[in-house]
Amino acid sequence: RPEDVGAKPEDRDTTLFQLACELYREFGRPGNYMALASELLSELNKGSRCSEKALLKLGYGNIKPIIRALKRLKLC
Repeated sequence: RPEDVGAKPEDRDTTLFQLACELYREFGRPGNYMALASELLSELNKGSRCSEKALLKLGYGNIKPIIRALKRLKLC
């Protein structure tokens, strides 16, 4: 459900929504994953790498589920 990830119904066909859903799947509880997904996609567009070390430098705490979500969508 879109509201479980902080999305609107019209967001369903976007990469942002797909990433938010994958993050929800990884973390297992509802939350504002649209905001996290937006931050991650922005960083990737700036040229950030998908390594654990790079994501830790950006301030992301629990990065293993984040990397798994990114890899499932072939964003990393």
